[in-house]
Amino acid sequence: MGFAVETSAGWIGYTGDIRFHGKHGSRTDQFAEELAALEPVALLCEGTHIKPDSVLTESEVVENALPLVERANGRLVVADFAPRNVERLLSFLEVARNTGRMLLAQPKDLYLLQAVALADPVAFPDPTALSGLALYADPKAAPRSWETSLRGQWKGRTVTAAQVSGDPGAYILAFSLWDANDLLDLEGVAGGIYLYSNSRAYDDEQAADLDRLRNWVRVAALTLYGDPDDPKRVRLHASGHAPGPKLVEFVETVHPKILIPIHTEHPEWWTGQLAHTDISIRSPVVGERMLIG
Repeated sequence: MGFAVETSAGWIGYTGDIRFHGKHGSRTDQFAEELAALEPVALLCEGTHIKPDSVLTESEVVENALPLVERANGRLVVADFAPRNVERLLSFLEVARNTGRMLLAQPKDLYLLQAVALADPVAFPDPTALSGLALYADPKAAPRSWETSLRGQWKGRTVTAAQVSGDPGAYILAFSLWDANDLLDLEGVAGGIYLYSNSRAYDDEQAADLDRLRNWVRVAALTLYGDPDDPKRVRLHASGHAPGPKLVEFVETVHPKILIPIHTEHPEWWTGQLAHTDISIRSPVVGERMLIG
């Protein structure tokens, strides 16, 4: 989320994590224009991928995943992506529709999607209105009240482990490491594929989780695609961060008096990029206040 705050020194903008592609990429352009209209005294701008190898777009995720799923005809497909990445869910729903499959989501994920639809129906539609999306009824001895209610709402669009085992080629399972134990409930899925559509590990704990995931995929006899540590991988993840050139374009449009680089390991990069402008660059210093105005 990006926003602007009016202070005694003037408007100060904050980009949040931004990208310019995807189904709502135009919103970022609109954000830049509206920030510019405020004539901000300062802008805090992210710079996570100032120097990326290359940036994949959301549409390219679909293009890369589609042939993998097509070649897995008759076999199970698992798609692993962040549960809050609702646009990635829509991407894999598109892949499922184009390959004659149904996308199955966990109860907790459908609960989240329904909440997102209530909060922002423009960005994400009511999941119950999406064709090709169904509830995966993972076995539960004692489901909680919210889950019981949800399962009742999706009663007509529920698929069980037995149904997946009987016809694995008819589905794409929206799973992650935290759902991997549900793979043990499935039979006849050996030879299927696991599509990892998440970011690489950024700390030791995430690296250990990724190793555990690889072990689960091996145990289930699935083939892993999209492993972020494989240099020859099929790329299946689009970042939520814009590349350097697009960030420069964004800052030039907003044209703050002061740029404050944040969320980056290379704040000095901005000096050369904005040398032709009158925008001043001030980097935060740990333990020091920054006075503006």
